[in-house]
Amino acid sequence: MSLRLMTPTTARLTSFVRPASLVQQIRFNSSSVNKGMAKQRPAINKIGVPFQPFVPVRASRRPSLFTSPKLFFINLYKLTALTAFNIYQRWKFGSSMGKNYKPNYIKWNNDVIDVFIKVNTAFSERKIEKVRDLMSDYVYFALGKRQASLPKNVSLGWDLIKFNSKPKLMSFYPFPHDDGSTLLVQVTYRFETKQRLTFKKHGSKEIKEEVKDLVEYLSFNVDPYTEKVILAGSVFESPITRELSAKSMPSQEETINNMIANGDIYRIEPAELEQIQASKK
Repeated sequence: MSLRLMTPTTARLTSFVRPASLVQQIRFNSSSVNKGMAKQRPAINKIGVPFQPFVPVRASRRPSLFTSPKLFFINLYKLTALTAFNIYQRWKFGSSMGKNYKPNYIKWNNDVIDVFIKVNTAFSERKIEKVRDLMSDYVYFALGKRQASLPKNVSLGWDLIKFNSKPKLMSFYPFPHDDGSTLLVQVTYRFETKQRLTFKKHGSKEIKEEVKDLVEYLSFNVDPYTEKVILAGSVFESPITRELSAKSMPSQEETINNMIANGDIYRIEPAELEQIQASKK
C-alpha cells in the first residue's frame, strides 16, 4: 500500500552481491527436509530478500551539482555503475538459459503490478490467505501478524488510483541453484503511486479517507521456467555514501534476518521513522 498510510569492469560489477553464496546460506526448513532431498529445487516462495541491495535515491533526493558537487558525482557514478551491472546481469541470465530461451519481460512487468494490487487488496480485506501463493513465506508471516493486529471494529478499503510514473526496474539478480541452473530471478521495482485508504467503524456511516503519493521499492521472485511471479519483500533507498558492494558476505543468521525484516512490506522507512521520532521530542 502502502498501508504505511496507516501510521567499469565486469569483474568489478559482479562484486555487488553474490547470489550463489547467499542461496547457500539459506536453509529451507532444514529440520524437516530429508538429507537425501538436498538437491531438490525449493519453491520460489521459500526465498525472501536475503540482502540489502543498493537502491539509488529518487530524483527529488539527489544532491545538487551546485551545493554538493562531490556527492553529485558520487551519485552519478553509482547510477551509471548500477545501470551497467543490471545490463550485464540480464545478458548473463539470458546466456545461461540457452539460445532458445526468450524471457517475456513485458509479462513480468505486468505480473508484478497484478501481484502488487492483489496482495494489497487482500490485506485490506483481511484475506491474505487467499493470495498465499503470490508472496514469499516471509511476506506472508509478516502480513499475518499485521492483519491480526488490525482493529476488529474497523473495515478497511484500498484502491490504487494510478501510477504517477512507469514502474522502474532497479535491480536484476539471477539466483543459481546448486546444480548451476537458474533457480529464480529476483527483480526490484520502484513503484511511484497514488493510493487511497478508507476507514469505516462498524455501526457508523462515516467513512474516513486518506489519499497519498507513495514511493515503494518492491522485490519480486520470478520463476524463469514457469514465469510465475511472487512478492518477495521490500527494500529502501540506500545512502549515497554507502558502498556499492559488501565488504563481506552475510552470515546465515544475517541472511535469514534480512529476509524476515524485508518481508514486512508495510514497515516504515528508517529516514521517515527518524523524522517521526524527532518530531516527538
